[in-house]
Amino acid sequence: MVSEWSNLHCDWDLFGTSINGDGCTVDETLQLTITPLVTPTFTPIAPVCSGGSLTLPTTSDNGYTGSWSPTADNTATTTYTFTPTSGQCATTTTLTVTVNPSPTLSTVTTTAVCQGNPAIIHLTGLLPNTAGTAEYTHPMLPGVQSVSGTSNASGEFDFTTPALPLAANNTIATLTKITNTATGCATTFNSPVTLTVNPTLVASVSISATDTTICTGTSVTFTATPTNGGTPTYQWKVNGSNVLGETTSIFTSSTLANNDSVTVEMTSNATPCLTGSPATSNAIIMTVNPTLVASVSIIATATTICTGTSVTFTATPTNGGTPTYQWKVNGSNVLGETASTFTSSTLANNDSVTVEMTSNATPCLTGSPATSNAIIMTVNPTLVASVSIIATATTICTGTSVTFTATPTNGGTPTYQWKVNGSNVLGETASIFTTSTLANADSVTVEMISNATPCMTGSPATSNAINMIVNPTSIGGTVTGGATICSGQTSGVLTLSGHVGNVVRWESSTDNFANVTTIANTSTTYTSGALTQTTQFRAVVQSGVCTIANSTSTTVTVSTVRLAAGTYNIPGCFATVAAAVTRINTDGIAGPVVFAVAAGYTETAPPTGIALTATGTLTNTITFVKSGAGANPTINAGVGTATPSSAAPDGIFSIRGGDYITIDGFTFTDGNAANPATMEFGVGLFKASATDGANNNTIKNCVFNMQRVNNASGTSPMVDGSVGILAINATATAAVTSLTPSAASGTNSFNKFYSNIINGGNYGIVLNGFAASAGVWTCAKRIDLPWRFR
Repeated sequence: MVSEWSNLHCDWDLFGTSINGDGCTVDETLQLTITPLVTPTFTPIAPVCSGGSLTLPTTSDNGYTGSWSPTADNTATTTYTFTPTSGQCATTTTLTVTVNPSPTLSTVTTTAVCQGNPAIIHLTGLLPNTAGTAEYTHPMLPGVQSVSGTSNASGEFDFTTPALPLAANNTIATLTKITNTATGCATTFNSPVTLTVNPTLVASVSISATDTTICTGTSVTFTATPTNGGTPTYQWKVNGSNVLGETTSIFTSSTLANNDSVTVEMTSNATPCLTGSPATSNAIIMTVNPTLVASVSIIATATTICTGTSVTFTATPTNGGTPTYQWKVNGSNVLGETASTFTSSTLANNDSVTVEMTSNATPCLTGSPATSNAIIMTVNPTLVASVSIIATATTICTGTSVTFTATPTNGGTPTYQWKVNGSNVLGETASIFTTSTLANADSVTVEMISNATPCMTGSPATSNAINMIVNPTSIGGTVTGGATICSGQTSGVLTLSGHVGNVVRWESSTDNFANVTTIANTSTTYTSGALTQTTQFRAVVQSGVCTIANSTSTTVTVSTVRLAAGTYNIPGCFATVAAAVTRINTDGIAGPVVFAVAAGYTETAPPTGIALTATGTLTNTITFVKSGAGANPTINAGVGTATPSSAAPDGIFSIRGGDYITIDGFTFTDGNAANPATMEFGVGLFKASATDGANNNTIKNCVFNMQRVNNASGTSPMVDGSVGILAINATATAAVTSLTPSAASGTNSFNKFYSNIINGGNYGIVLNGFAASAGVWTCAKRIDLPWRFR
């Protein structure tokens, strides 16, 4: 039989049946005895501190055993349930154990304090609003220090140490224990905090002065030196009263009086632990002495005297002490005059006499050395009468009026007598004398009588003598020698005669002196240069200072007829090759002409060279040929200014559009040593235009001495450097611009060059034609240097 009951409180007899082993039902009786339930009892457990020992008893005070739930917890107040061991007629029971919290701590801090004050130690992280005791140690305090108090609601608590000396700075206080007064719970710690103890800063200030004993008006500077001033502010005081505006560390004054007391009040902002601010400095008592102004005055026994009169001057000093003196005249020291009196007999008019006094008075001397008042002397000199004369002119022409003027010295109101050659001129007694009748070498003087005072001497006085030069009237005279000449010839000798005076110049004119050309020639003869037109000549004559006079003129008539056929010697008919070229350039030729140039003849071409613009024909040829035995006639180069890239290059001789011209047996020499003075060519053949070239010309038996230093680059059709013989497709004035021939006559054709010697230079012969209209060139021979077509 299986049955279950609960909450049985009394004894019971239980009846029932059961089935036995044989399967038969059997009646059964069970007697059940019920023991009553008992509540275990425990002695209350006293409160414990958090983390302290906590043991729950497993046997109740009334003998029941069991277990507790939950397990013992020593960190919080807990109610535990006791469950008796099974089989005991006992009920569960509870037991509450109170766990008081142990003291806590988060931080220990402190703030700096001044020496002699207690430090405040600040604790955080305490149990809020809890009374307790804190214990700490410090190396300068005996044993363990204990302080009591109550934390605030935030769990903070401050306590103070005993007053700390400066030596406690940077020492360590260590919090060791906190005990809860109410519960007795205590927690031990090892929480150090470093104490900062600052020294007391005593503010003070001292002042110094650049000087304490001065003279009235002397500037004195006072300087404040602060101690523990931080960034101080100042107020300077004189005799205890503020000096307005003087608030810096330096105070300068030039108005202090004797016994003034100067101080400064300094207000410090030094931190921490400042004391004694504002601080007042030491006082500087000034000694101010009055200024002694040195001066001196002088008097004289007389101030208006005659030359050589003796005068005594006396000095009177003020604040001189035992003075020394130096007398001066016109600012210059008078040697040896160092006493208080000075006597002189050598003073001049307007001399200024002073004395310089050096004082040794003390203290506070000023104005030394002192200069006295000046005494200006009036010194009347001995009046020496004299007179000088001047004339409006001393060199004149016959009959010219001259005025003489007398200038008196010490004349007073003078009277005069004029003289010529020592003889009085009747009626001439004024200061001015005018005459137009003087002769050459006359001597003019004047005698002056003075009434000047005082000390007059030398009257009457005779002036300087003025000796007159009287020139005869200018006469121009007559010029002779005029003739008829060919163009390019000189005038021949023109001669002046019958004149009075000197030749000052010659003049020429081509329009009967409506327009005049001045000639710098003072000779009585004159020969012109090459003339190309009829010209009148005259001389200009002047006798001394007389008006100039012109001579009669003579006329040199220049024939404009073409140069006739024939042979003309050079020199001879023409002075130079250049003159002959000028003639035929101007007038042309009337038939074949030959210019025979003497062997050994030398001529220098003008800077731009000899330019032949005339032309010959098949029947009327132009020939320049060596005449006679000997050296070739030589034409030397002038000094050039162009280069191979210039529009107008330099050369010795050029044929410009000319035909049927022969140059035979000449030497062309370039003696220049540097570019651009050197020549670009010896003889050049140029075109006059696109229709007028240089044709049928011959250059033979010539010598060319060129310079290789002329190696500048050329501009086509010119070539680089220098050339002995040059023939190019351009004009002489536009040599860097090629022409386009518009007719056969515009080519450079049928020219012959042979038996020539070419020395130096960059090229011997250069022939430069035109590609589309090539000329016909005939070349006989090349010597020394290459030539080329381009």
